[in-house]
Amino acid sequence: MERAVVVDAIGGPEVLRLTERDPGAPGAGQLRIRVAAAGVNFIDVYFRSGLYPRPLPFVAGLEGAGRVEAIGPGVAGAAVGDRVAWASVPGSYADVVVAPAASVVPVPDELPEDTAAAAMLQGMTAHYLVYAIRPPEPGGTALVHAAAGGTGLLLVQMLACVGMATMLAGWILGSTTSQLVLGGLALVVAAVVLTILLDWRTGIYFFLVWLLFEDMARKFLGNNMAVYFGKDVLAAVCYFSFAFDAWRGRTRNNCRAIWAHWGGLS
Repeated sequence: MERAVVVDAIGGPEVLRLTERDPGAPGAGQLRIRVAAAGVNFIDVYFRSGLYPRPLPFVAGLEGAGRVEAIGPGVAGAAVGDRVAWASVPGSYADVVVAPAASVVPVPDELPEDTAAAAMLQGMTAHYLVYAIRPPEPGGTALVHAAAGGTGLLLVQMLACVGMATMLAGWILGSTTSQLVLGGLALVVAAVVLTILLDWRTGIYFFLVWLLFEDMARKFLGNNMAVYFGKDVLAAVCYFSFAFDAWRGRTRNNCRAIWAHWGGLS
């Protein structure tokens, strides 16, 4: 029997239960993998809390890395002892996971397994932002919000690899009051700057659209300002950047950049 973290009911961290179970032998096209490290991501919280519905009970976790210990029928290109990693295999909070062979990738010898487990989902997100939204332009500039954590750090490094400069934005705030004050200030400053650099209608439109968004955010997300404060700052900085670049005659490129920033929030 192997250990696994099972969710029997929807709720907070208290519903996570360490238990023993038999993951079974790998079927056709599957690998049985001894998990060395499991990635922890916000999506795990979404499943546990019921935001993303999933039949109960289930073993938590989606991401990890480990060594192949058994191979199912029809699997080619894999051997017992191979080190592999994955981004989306349900049941990864466990000693052993049975995964589709098509869902894993080999881990290079020089890469530790815990690093491989941590880099899969966040690394793919960073890669998508650099390459899929718009072609990277060597010598160009990218504005990176919250350039910290797994995705942010990988994103900055990938941008450097393709020869792009980065503008970094980050906020460290200790209280809800400071969040409210600085968020409101950023919003007002952005509207004023738009009015000065473009025209008064643009500033008013921006302010009204943002008020509408905030009203919707309150209805759908509750009254927790911390939840959507980051988007207050994001909108203010993006529109400030748009106004400044429009003033310098670079509106088209910055429109693409702002689209990329908003696309990264989805």
